[in-house]
Amino acid sequence: MPTPGVYVTESTILAPVQSAAVTDAAGVLAAELPQGPSTLTLVTSWYQFSSIYGGLSTNYVASFGAQMFFRAGGTELYVQRIVKDDADSAAGVLKTTDASTWITFTAKGAGAYGNNIRVKLVKNSANLWDLTVLKEAGVADTIVSGLVTAGSGDDLVLESFTNLNLNTFGHQDVVNILSHRSNYVSAEWEEASSAKTIASGTSFIIPLSGGSDGSGDPDYSGVTAAIGGLNRPLVIFSPGLTDTDVIDEFSTFAAANGSFVVVEPAADSTATEAVTFAGSLTSSAFVGVYAPWVWVADPTSSARDAICKVPPSGAVAGSVLATDSSKGVFKTPAGPDVAVTGVVALETEWTSTDLNTLADGSPPVNAIRIIPGVGPAIMGGRTTKTTDATRFINIRRSLNQITFELQNRLLFAVYQNNDVTLWNQVKTVVDAYLTSFWQAGGLRGNVKANAFYVKVDGENNTATDIANGVLNVEVGVALQYPAEFIRINLTQQTGI
Repeated sequence: MPTPGVYVTESTILAPVQSAAVTDAAGVLAAELPQGPSTLTLVTSWYQFSSIYGGLSTNYVASFGAQMFFRAGGTELYVQRIVKDDADSAAGVLKTTDASTWITFTAKGAGAYGNNIRVKLVKNSANLWDLTVLKEAGVADTIVSGLVTAGSGDDLVLESFTNLNLNTFGHQDVVNILSHRSNYVSAEWEEASSAKTIASGTSFIIPLSGGSDGSGDPDYSGVTAAIGGLNRPLVIFSPGLTDTDVIDEFSTFAAANGSFVVVEPAADSTATEAVTFAGSLTSSAFVGVYAPWVWVADPTSSARDAICKVPPSGAVAGSVLATDSSKGVFKTPAGPDVAVTGVVALETEWTSTDLNTLADGSPPVNAIRIIPGVGPAIMGGRTTKTTDATRFINIRRSLNQITFELQNRLLFAVYQNNDVTLWNQVKTVVDAYLTSFWQAGGLRGNVKANAFYVKVDGENNTATDIANGVLNVEVGVALQYPAEFIRINLTQQTGI
């Protein structure tokens, strides 16, 4: 154990154990999108997502995935926009009166969309600058003596900042403010003395150019590093992604960080093909496969009642988090009460044979199917692991949540004296949390003693452990199993 901290290991208890349930999980969308920053960004509504990443586009199915995430009840979504490995970012240069470079503004995300961004600067009466990021409306700008002067028109205002310092690092300097607060541009300058003498009221507009979408492969290499510092359970999805190497990388991250990955097979997959795809992934209790794709309304089309086919992972991820909030992490995110909202139709309406193929697959695929009186609903709660209790999503995610909570709640014990007083404090903290988890419905057992136990005493903390700085806490929990098959024994009683 190279770093002092709290470490949790798991062991499966096959028999029932004898002797707060709200998760802090958030969604992660890693996918190609029409525009936006290439750095990890938190959005909390569809409106915020669309204003930063460009709204719906049939060329980017992940945009529909984000909309479905929020429709399904997701509330926090970290977005990692993926770009081609040879994409370029647009940039624009503000020059001094002697035509030397003063400041370079660069779009935060690579892609041709950056060529429509303009940065407007106005020097105010406080001898500082007001900066506005605009989306170009097509009005040409005029360049005079190396300075870009303000044009006119109805450009769309994306964001604004006031009282920026354009000349020196320090309070309100343009480089740091844009780095931390802008969703669209960053700045880098080469300081020049002639820039400091510009009169109040002067305004410039700097158009960005040189951005390109590229033609190479999507670059997913930085995703797990970007989300690694979030320190919370995550539900990761990338609509339409079928690259098994990337999915397995997400799976490895999820296993190490108490998270869960939602994936789907390619469009138009049969039940057999969906199972084959699931089998091509590395077996993991931290991954669930869902099928089929779904049809949703397409407001980007001018045709009346237009629809388009999109992956279901956004809706599934949102439903997982919504179930966490409404029922608890211990409730399987499936059943007639977990409807897939906003869906017009399913790509495939599975037959009974198809459903058997999906459920009996090794690993199984979680079916989305039509439920009479409900509509499309998620009707599967299995991971791609086929052995032990963690084949059930709710059990795996309950363990994730308990692990996360115990790690955080027991941080107080690090560097405290390792004696009976500390052991009693630790036992009290763990007991209180698991009691609340049990009372919320997360653990089996009619009485607390049958739901969990906590052992931290001289028996499992030897003198050698204490001398090595180790505190051992043994916790056993009786997690909830889902009722997947309802058996009804119907008999006919002959009247007498």
